[in-house]
Amino acid sequence: MKKMLITAFLFVMAAGISLSIGSCTKPQNLDINSASMEELNKVPMVDEQLAENIVAYRDANGPFASLEELLNVKGMDEEKLKEIKPFVFIGWEPPVELPQ
Repeated sequence: MKKMLITAFLFVMAAGISLSIGSCTKPQNLDINSASMEELNKVPMVDEQLAENIVAYRDANGPFASLEELLNVKGMDEEKLKEIKPFVFIGWEPPVELPQ
């Protein structure tokens, strides 16, 4: 009985840790017009330099009118834009749910 309780406890703990780790590593949908550099850096294909460039472009030119406008940002290309589109949106667009 004691072994069964210990096994059940360890299973529940492992499942909880697994769920919390998974939720920390999945990027959330971000409004490209309000996301910080730190938030942008969590998006796949966006490194620290690109995140900095996105924020600098936004500060200099105002909010992005479309995601395609990100192509004007230094370091952004079609491939990167295609990869990040599921994770970002423009404030007035409804976010798309991320797959679990």
